Amino acid sequence: LAEALNDRIPRLSVRFYEATSVAQMEALAVERLDIGLMRPVEGVETFETMTVMRENFSVAIPVHHPLAQRRRFEIGLLDNEPLIGFSSDAPYLRGLLNEIFRQAGVKPRIVQEFAQSQAVLSLVSAGLGLAVLPEGTSSASFDNVVFRPLRIDGHRGKGHHVDLIAVWKSETRNPARAQVLDIPRSFPT
Repeated sequence: LAEALNDRIPRLSVRFYEATSVAQMEALAVERLDIGLMRPVEGVETFETMTVMRENFSVAIPVHHPLAQRRRFEIGLLDNEPLIGFSSDAPYLRGLLNEIFRQAGVKPRIVQEFAQSQAVLSLVSAGLGLAVLPEGTSSASFDNVVFRPLRIDGHRGKGHHVDLIAVWKSETRNPARAQVLDIPRSFPT
């Protein structure tokens, strides 16, 4: 998205800020932010939204863990394994994963919890556990971590996916908003 913004609207000055979904919604409400990119969370329905990206899940595994040698990673392999999970500050991912585990009858041992994928991956890299993350996270460069697509019921993802959405307040008066929103509309989801 950043590259496309720079290529298609080079005169537009864009500032990116890192913030949780809840913090972005607060900033949108008081017009400190024109467009947010976030995971769907409670309260987002009060804004305009568009799905920008849809991903399957992958498993991050410490390279020296015995499961790192597997090419196919079925969800049942996570049963009783140490897992670096998502905290309550990441309610969307935490809720999705808890439901997937419940449906599969899998009970990993949650050893740590964080809101951000980068923090989760740092502990996977240190060998403290495995993690289930959006598959795009696999492009992060972390030593000592291998990624495998998560297979559920014998299929890759099988209907379980992670959404990233664009969110904006319909009354925002920034004239560039429409041009900016046209860019993710052109992306395949």
